[in-house]
Amino acid sequence: GDYAIEVIDNVTGCTSIPVSDEVMEVPTRPDFESSASGGNINNTVCDPALAINSGSAYNGQVQVDIVSGTLADYTIEWYIGTDTTGAADFGGNPYQNLQGGTYTAHIV
Repeated sequence: GDYAIEVIDNVTGCTSIPVSDEVMEVPTRPDFESSASGGNINNTVCDPALAINSGSAYNGQVQVDIVSGTLADYTIEWYIGTDTTGAADFGGNPYQNLQGGTYTAHIV
């Protein structure tokens, strides 16, 4: 598509002369899959009462798997719940030692 780009100085209000640019290539949309597990074992400590009573840490895990492309090309930020505003709770892949719940991945 065709784009017109101009720069505006917020202090003085001065505006540059618009420059036209055409982007011919449509980027390939990455393809991801998500998974949740307890690693090599069942997620046996997803209940807070079990973790407290057994003295064990949570052992849940969520991760994003790349279907096409390379994981190193992306930054993965994890949030507890569905709200992705503010600072991420964890950066990387996989997100481990989790209790049962909702986790949202923001992929950049």
